[in-house]
Amino acid sequence: MENLKPAVCWKNPDDSRESVLIQLHPKSGDATAGTTGNVDVVIVSDIELRSAKYSHLTDSLLRLLQQERSLSVNIFQFHGIYQAKSRSVWHSLKDAGDDLIEALSAAFDYSSGIRPLVFVAYGFGGTVVKKGLYKIDADAKSNSYQALRLAQHAVVFFGSPHPTEFHRERWPGLNALLATYRNSALSKPYLRDREQFMPLIADISSKFEQASTVQSILTVCETKPTRVGRSFFSRKTSILLGRDLAEIACLKAEKIITLPTDYHGIGVFDSHSEIYKEIVTLLQSCSSEVLTRSRPDGTDSAESNARKYRLNWASTESNADSTGDAMPTPSGSGSGPSYSSFEIVVAERKAPRMPCYVRTAVNRNPNFVGRSNIIAQIDSILLPDDLGPGSASSGVRQFALCGFGGLGKTQIATYYAFEREKYFDAIFWVQSDSPGKLYKSFRDIAEVLEFTDEGDQADMVVSRDKVLEWLSNPHKHSNPNESTTSTGGYAKWLLIFDNADNLDLIKDFLPPSNYGSILVTSRDPLAKTHFIGGGIDLPPMTNSECALLLQKQMDEVGNTAAYKAALKLVEKLGTVPLAISQIATQIRRNQMTIDEYLGRHSDGSSLLAELNKVTSLPPKEQYNFTVATVWGLEDFSGSALTLMRVMAFLDPDGVAESILEQEVVPEITLPDLDVYLYKYPRPGEEYQRTRLEVMRTSLVRRNNENKTIGWHRQIQEVVRGKMSTDEQRVYYQISVDLLYRAWEYSKDRFNRESFKRKRCDEVLPNVHCIIQAYESTLRDMILPVDNARQLVKLLQETGWYLVQAAQYDTARPTFELAKKICEHHGDAMRDLLADIAFSYARYGEETNMDAQEVFDYCLQFHELRKELNDGTIESREDLATSHTSLAQGFLLLDRPEEAVEHCRTCIEMEAEFPDHKEHGTMSQFAHIYQAWGMCGLGKYEDAARLCHKVIAYREKKFGPNDTESIKLGLALHCLGVSREKQGLYAQSVDAYQKALANFQNILGPDSFRVAQINLKLGEICGKRGVPKIAKELFDQAIQTFARTPYYKPELGRALYKLSQFNASLKTSAADHREDADYRKAVELYCELRPEFKGDPAPGDKEFDMLVRFWSR
Repeated sequence: MENLKPAVCWKNPDDSRESVLIQLHPKSGDATAGTTGNVDVVIVSDIELRSAKYSHLTDSLLRLLQQERSLSVNIFQFHGIYQAKSRSVWHSLKDAGDDLIEALSAAFDYSSGIRPLVFVAYGFGGTVVKKGLYKIDADAKSNSYQALRLAQHAVVFFGSPHPTEFHRERWPGLNALLATYRNSALSKPYLRDREQFMPLIADISSKFEQASTVQSILTVCETKPTRVGRSFFSRKTSILLGRDLAEIACLKAEKIITLPTDYHGIGVFDSHSEIYKEIVTLLQSCSSEVLTRSRPDGTDSAESNARKYRLNWASTESNADSTGDAMPTPSGSGSGPSYSSFEIVVAERKAPRMPCYVRTAVNRNPNFVGRSNIIAQIDSILLPDDLGPGSASSGVRQFALCGFGGLGKTQIATYYAFEREKYFDAIFWVQSDSPGKLYKSFRDIAEVLEFTDEGDQADMVVSRDKVLEWLSNPHKHSNPNESTTSTGGYAKWLLIFDNADNLDLIKDFLPPSNYGSILVTSRDPLAKTHFIGGGIDLPPMTNSECALLLQKQMDEVGNTAAYKAALKLVEKLGTVPLAISQIATQIRRNQMTIDEYLGRHSDGSSLLAELNKVTSLPPKEQYNFTVATVWGLEDFSGSALTLMRVMAFLDPDGVAESILEQEVVPEITLPDLDVYLYKYPRPGEEYQRTRLEVMRTSLVRRNNENKTIGWHRQIQEVVRGKMSTDEQRVYYQISVDLLYRAWEYSKDRFNRESFKRKRCDEVLPNVHCIIQAYESTLRDMILPVDNARQLVKLLQETGWYLVQAAQYDTARPTFELAKKICEHHGDAMRDLLADIAFSYARYGEETNMDAQEVFDYCLQFHELRKELNDGTIESREDLATSHTSLAQGFLLLDRPEEAVEHCRTCIEMEAEFPDHKEHGTMSQFAHIYQAWGMCGLGKYEDAARLCHKVIAYREKKFGPNDTESIKLGLALHCLGVSREKQGLYAQSVDAYQKALANFQNILGPDSFRVAQINLKLGEICGKRGVPKIAKELFDQAIQTFARTPYYKPELGRALYKLSQFNASLKTSAADHREDADYRKAVELYCELRPEFKGDPAPGDKEFDMLVRFWSR
């Protein structure tokens, strides 16, 4: 629209729909005519275009512009002739919404910049605006509407009704409102049929709630009654459009303005009125925003990096008693309610850092030689082509290097990870010999890719899943829908699983992808048949390759005499790379050449004579024999030998030096142990000298970046194999003592507050190694009681730590070994067995272990603590805690009354403790579980009161934004359930919102507790008529529950609830049992309840009984 457009800007070409857009200001004859203003205001007429009240509104706006000269505004008027011959006025309103958007799209020119757009609607003109804005959102991909989507800024509704399907009880209020139209041109049949067409208007209102992205909404309604009726004597008075019928309520952007007038006076205002000031402020804010508006071509994207949905309900509910279940009815007058708001943020995919190489576990080997034929074979399979995912020839490329230890599998993979860097955008090295290392490797990858949110670091399962998701669709850009015709949009990645000797461990870490490259090293020869690309059994290095390796390590490459000597020497060594490296170290240490060394060790020497035996051995034994023989030539000091023997039970990939460099004074009773302890290097200079001595062998390496010491597994096996049974027991005890002292303990052994501790992460892989050693070579070993207590305490702490990190698969065997050791030692370990029972119960609580089994652990903990109670403060505290634990066990069995009693006992006991008396400490878990018990008894107000006590206590101690513990979230969760049961939905949503924030901040957005709250909110949103947000919440909850088999019960129930929601969006006759999600839910139900016979079909009760009490 250029500077001198005519007054009529657009007219519907369809004669049956005479919608018109005209320009009111500036007028076409004015010197300032055209769209010279910074802001566009579009007035949308009511059904009665020529009514006096509508004219008052237009006049009031024009007067406002005359008085506020600083405002630069274009005013347009849109109206439709709502008297179509073949359709009702109600359908005409719907059609007019489409016409409104077509008119603005055709008439407004945004080529030079986007102007903020403000709608001002009167009466049912508000329905037209809502339909139009919904159309913009529904057609979001249309280029013609993109500019309007960016332009829309605000809507002012004057006396516009907002009926919704969820609040049908308010529909009768429209009868009186429509009675004011009886003297208009509307025909009586239209008014008589209003009940038939009211669902159409309600549908428009509901869809507007879901779609609206308007930044600001002003809703204007009256507070004085209006006279209705034809006869003067029979007229009645009532408020036609009070707050309850006008309020949109679920949009955070809305502001309600109540005017001291009746319905006919809503559009009349002067410069002294509140609405006048609000409109001026609104237009001024629009004008100030013009400079920051984005261009529609996307050169300066106005889209944020996350999609946000906000949901608000007026908190006008009064506190009902515990049996109240009526829906609250917002008041129609008064000062207005306060608001509780809920916002979910669905994070868009972040753009990963590219290129990205995560391989800190290994260092480049400058002495790597040969293997060119092996490298060529790997290249032929793994090097990527120029095609992206989904192409005809695409597919994940996989190759396995198989063979026994010492052949050089890891060295080949290391060489490949560095030398083929230019072919890949991302290379990830994954240590694969234990679940803990696999999870840690994927967490490290997620952190480098910047995929982790606050709290995700604690849940390594979430980190793994985020990496796997990206590997399956490896876009380089933040928007995965960004079109690309080449691999410029896709990252070429290489994933290396090193030491995947147990192939079952890595199956949950393989991406479900048809794109990318995977290299595996494994001692298992079956690895090459597990992968599509196949692989090879790695052959030994050739003699010439080994000779070149020895020359390179001796810096004698190119020397013919040295090559001949090296060739003779490697023929004796049996082409074992580890032995060659060790021999090279010895030659350098003696400051000799290869030829000189060979000359000194003639054929009759003890070394070569011993090595001559290798040819008669099988290949695998040749390697072990050769390494052991060469290793036996080393003359180690006592401290070096002791250090390596301790390392034989720790992580071969790298032990943190903070663990090794400690004073060893274990509380153990082996008679001759002092001799061994005397030789262990003391921290400081002695340790540094010892470390340097073992590193000179070249078989012990230090990772300077991680500050760890590691060695080849083959060397570790040789060192362990040379120890006697008694020696193995001694050095195992020392390793346990080192780990026990290195662990970072919290003040509370069952701490749940800020549990993440760096020292614990360093110790974890070593704990896995001592568990493996105990269960393999040391299965029949009986540790002295003091050392056994160290081991059990370490295992209990480790298991508890793993539960909090959601590494349940690793936690269970840790608890099992600790329990086994406790039971072996009997009464001497009762206190530790009690702690194991408590920890195991918490593990079972979070993993859906059978409720009776969890209860048995709770009961065992309680009984043991009763036996151990000697009257001291510590033992009485433990006994009080056992009552809380037992209460939770009763809750899992749906026995709330007994749960409440045990919580009361705990609270009464702890009230007598000094810290409770002197410092006001609270039994938080006892209050929370007692509240859940009250919910189970139907005493919802009592439950809410208990929750509020915990919330107030934590706010006083930690402030309003408490992120120290999930205790706050647990209390808020229970409060939300109790208020929801009472029908106090605004208070319920407010509690859920705060619980969600607490869980997300501490546990991350993908925790099962976050999913529980998302499901609760999804159910409420579905019932409250906000389906778009409900669907988003359902999807998030289901995605989280589906991550692990532990939450199959929650997944089944969530799918069942989703099927009910889906049915509610269809006709009233829709049966949720016909929904695909319901069928999936039933499949899971049958899997979890194998005794189920299929009839009758499972419903609310059955799916509720699948899950814990807090998930219902």
